[in-house]
Amino acid sequence: MERKTKRRGLSGLAAGCGLLLAACEPASEVGETPATETPEAAAPADNLLTPSDRILDLPRPISDAAYWTHPSLPFRGAIAAVDGARLALWDLEAQLLDEREGRFGPALDVRYGGSPEGDGPEAARPALLATYDADIEAFVFFTIDLADRVLAPLGWAQTDAAPQALCLSQGSTPDELYLFASTDAPGLRQFALEQTADGVEATLIRETPLVAEALHCVGDDVFGYVYLSDADGALVRVARDPSEDVIAENVSNGALIARSTGLGLVYQAGGQAFLLAGEGDTANPSILIYDLSTITFDGAFSLDAENMGAATALSATNANLGGVYRDGMVVAGLGATANAGARILYAPWNGVANALELPLSRGPQPRDLGLPPKPARAPDQSGGVQIDIPPAPEP
Repeated sequence: MERKTKRRGLSGLAAGCGLLLAACEPASEVGETPATETPEAAAPADNLLTPSDRILDLPRPISDAAYWTHPSLPFRGAIAAVDGARLALWDLEAQLLDEREGRFGPALDVRYGGSPEGDGPEAARPALLATYDADIEAFVFFTIDLADRVLAPLGWAQTDAAPQALCLSQGSTPDELYLFASTDAPGLRQFALEQTADGVEATLIRETPLVAEALHCVGDDVFGYVYLSDADGALVRVARDPSEDVIAENVSNGALIARSTGLGLVYQAGGQAFLLAGEGDTANPSILIYDLSTITFDGAFSLDAENMGAATALSATNANLGGVYRDGMVVAGLGATANAGARILYAPWNGVANALELPLSRGPQPRDLGLPPKPARAPDQSGGVQIDIPPAPEP
């Protein structure tokens, strides 16, 4: 994976898209070939992209974040995060919905398993939130109540190794759900998850040796990989399916990440996907973007340089979260400074894509992976509320 040392300057694009990352006109239509020219040299990032929402003065910086989507009302999605002393859930307006005290973290993830439960637009696949609880030395699992958007415990599974990296991945069928967790051996463990009447069972099915300890991981549910950033700054991927060869493939090709702070995946239409990697340079925290269709570095951006603390977390999704977040979202965690407390920053993906001149289209949605295609939907003109188009009547 070739990472060019020059990064695209975004300040020249600010006039067209605005410093506020709001919903902009798409940079390109679906099906266009993305630009492949070498990015122009840029001055150091200086307040290039300002996020649209901020959660200020948190008691502690977060170490990881994940997204939960509502099955029929995108704007009722939520952001979950851990900080070593609590697991918290916020809405998209940065209001706290629920929290649980405990030594949770440093990682968490959310996926959906099984077939939809119920009928009509509220039919939903059960959500599963997974993290590690150091107090009981176990993986712990929660679901999120659709009506009240609060955390509901599902159970726990004992483990003999506290993971630095933890992520979930949806298998090729609705009932396949996997948990990946790092060990300091170094290695990566894969568990098959099954929700039962008594909770969640986690069965160890595979162990993969690594060159260096994994710091972060993200499940690629569409193409069947798990991507890792390790302590040496490398990007590594492992095949998700247990039937595949157990090989940890280094795909960085010298594109090392300085003090990785997190990974995220954004899917587009037509088989395109972007891997986002947080880089924790305290003077100018950056988020690097890699095009996974060509395994190349495709640009970088920074969020809100004013009172910027050290980057502590990074997550991204293309899930439709309504309004300016209808094309997805980037979430970054920052540590405290002398002038500002720890923060979580929200940024709409369409603003990032337009500023970096990346193609923008509606990719596979998290709740739909592994399920039959849904009916055609009308264009989103209602701030995230989608409307089904009924079949045309017979003549």
